[in-house]
Amino acid sequence: MKTIINLFEKKGWALYEVTEDTNNDLEKIILTGKTKSLEPNKYYTILPLVSKNNDVDEIIDHLEIAKKTNQQPKYKGGEQTFILDGFEIVNELFYLHPSHTTDFYVKVDKTNIESTIQYAISNYNTYFFSSVDELLKVVSISPQQDPILPKQLRWELVHKDSSNLNIIYPSDPNPIFFRGQNARYQPCHPSISRNISTRNSILKNLTLGEQILVSVRMIKTEWFCKLLEETPHHKWYKEQKIWMDRMALAQHYELPTGLIDLTQSIDVATFFACCKYEEDGSWSPMKSGEGIIYSLDARLIPIGSRKVRAIGQQAFPRPSEQWGWAFEMNLNEDFDLLPYVRKYIFLHNEESSKKILKKYSLGKDLFPNDPLFNLANKIKISERLPSRVVNEVLDDLISDEKGLMGVSKDDLIKEISLHYQIKDEVKIIDKDLVDELKHSWENRKNDFWNSIGGMGFRMVRTRK
Repeated sequence: MKTIINLFEKKGWALYEVTEDTNNDLEKIILTGKTKSLEPNKYYTILPLVSKNNDVDEIIDHLEIAKKTNQQPKYKGGEQTFILDGFEIVNELFYLHPSHTTDFYVKVDKTNIESTIQYAISNYNTYFFSSVDELLKVVSISPQQDPILPKQLRWELVHKDSSNLNIIYPSDPNPIFFRGQNARYQPCHPSISRNISTRNSILKNLTLGEQILVSVRMIKTEWFCKLLEETPHHKWYKEQKIWMDRMALAQHYELPTGLIDLTQSIDVATFFACCKYEEDGSWSPMKSGEGIIYSLDARLIPIGSRKVRAIGQQAFPRPSEQWGWAFEMNLNEDFDLLPYVRKYIFLHNEESSKKILKKYSLGKDLFPNDPLFNLANKIKISERLPSRVVNEVLDDLISDEKGLMGVSKDDLIKEISLHYQIKDEVKIIDKDLVDELKHSWENRKNDFWNSIGGMGFRMVRTRK
């Protein structure tokens, strides 16, 4: 019976027992949590698989998306097709029902139930393919629109509300965004939440060790954001009154944040899904196992709840080459199980992976030389932390209801000091790195300026 539960979950569904106490009250059914074992003479309803399986609001959000995208659980066998509510087990027979209260059902014996689940019952936000080539042929995904500028979209200089700054933003971006991984991670958390066993959205509710881990991650990321201001790239942005999304850049340069990397290009996502980064800095083709490409439909995200942030055209090269975007996540939230995220899972094939790796010049096209990456690495491995940043981040956390409100800052600093040296001044940018940053900007500045001053940009104003 455990196999049956696993088969449903692999297809994106969870099973919930319907009892006399819960009857047809959806809230009561959800609050009991998903079932862990099946028993005869009991009825089980089928609901979307979510990260918090007894969270009423989360499941209702999924149900609304499932209905809007025509993804309710369906049974299709022979000439019979209907929306499936659930099933019951009687005398080792499975009775599949379109409704708990109807007498209509499809009867399946126990020798055929596993194949029936696999082939006759629909998936929710989950699709399987024999190869990445089949995925790209079968899945109906809007193609990446042709760029006006070489290798890029058309970019607009958009006025940022409540400020005197402008934002560089793509013109009419496709609402579908992608993420490629060479393996599926369940759960799939933003980097700020990784390696944490306590699954809670409030930082104070984590263990002390986990609180310190998240706090240090936030300190290092904020440190990177502050050092960005010292680069010639950022100084030029400031002169031109252009806003730089430093946190999104931090995520793109692998600092831990509450963001998830996305791309507007399915081709770029395919590279990350089929290639593996090696310790020596090279990329190799995946040969076996499963890869995954996620698609996120921004049109399905509730207005005002969160946003997809454009990194895109930047003074720094890598985000531009990777058509970079970032998606805001909550602490410990699972990207893999969000209602507006679809999962395309495929089997790796060495020959296909090699073709994709070759297409991007063994990764060099997506990872041009970038001294900002060197700065990010220095921060990530540093065992010293600047006291000014430490204090700023901790002050912010202890004043945040979802942070560490009520926790003693002195106790936090004492705990951090057991693992890191907190210094008044930590010099991490040396002369060589300064020269590299200057040289990088001088080489890129003219092309970047021409793209803003030429046909690639136009001024628009946001509505207030």
